Amino acid sequence: MLKLLLFVLTLMCAAEGFAQPQAKCFRNDGLRDNHIVRFEADGGDVSGSYFVESGGDAEQAQIFDFSGTRSENTLTVAFAGDAPPGVARSKTHSAVWTLAESANGQILRITFHGKNYETNKYADYPADFVSCEPSFATLAKQAKRISFARGAKSAAVTLSFQTQSECKAFRLGARKGQNVSVMSPGCRISVYLPDQTAEQEGGIDTFGLDNLPQSGDYLFVISPAGEPGDCATTFEIRN
Repeated sequence: MLKLLLFVLTLMCAAEGFAQPQAKCFRNDGLRDNHIVRFEADGGDVSGSYFVESGGDAEQAQIFDFSGTRSENTLTVAFAGDAPPGVARSKTHSAVWTLAESANGQILRITFHGKNYETNKYADYPADFVSCEPSFATLAKQAKRISFARGAKSAAVTLSFQTQSECKAFRLGARKGQNVSVMSPGCRISVYLPDQTAEQEGGIDTFGLDNLPQSGDYLFVISPAGEPGDCATTFEIRN
């Protein structure tokens, strides 16, 4: 019985150690306003903010904080103070959002309630928010190579961001079986594997990949987790 209890405790600790919050960002750019949703999913809990940039001005954005739960691809959220975003007489009508896959990657589908100018009546309508991150091809083209000094196992760079939607990409060559970690306090971190598939688990401030599954270039994407500014970022490889 004691051995069984120790085994269960070990599994629980391992699960806690490997589970990392998922940070996601989606946007829907309109003719007048840009709508951006940023949230972090930690297990079944979700918390984040909904930004409305009038005229595309990020510095004057309206911010609506929310929290809720996630069950697979369904998010059930509630806004702080029971005050959902209301722009141009249109409001988020449903508290249930859906993550879905499209030809261009993952999207976030939100139901709005607003005026249909063809019927001149108010009705529900879905709006698809696309990932804030550019496509892999765009990121790969702009990515900078991370190089280590002779004998060094880490390299540091200082990143400067002007807006919350800005991101920077880096290529880091590594071998299968190695361990990689990235530390970037105040920033979000995501990665594409050498086969160009996105690693689902990202991180904020720190992110690590142990026992790498492939050899080749790993594409890391860094973006602000909160207010834009500087992020001192360190890449490290361990055998």
